[in-house]
Amino acid sequence: MFNWNGMGRYFIQTLNNNDIHGVVAVAAFGALMTAIGAILADVAVVILDPRVRVS
Repeated sequence: MFNWNGMGRYFIQTLNNNDIHGVVAVAAFGALMTAIGAILADVAVVILDPRVRVS
């Protein structure tokens, strides 16, 4: 996340400026991306691994 152009810099600036809303927005975005990644990983395991059954 910190290598994205603008996202890491914005997060550091909001921390330095004590901008609570900006920090919460960046944290919520990171949490959302983590949740989406976990869901995609679960779907990929179901598709690629024949031992996993969906009931």
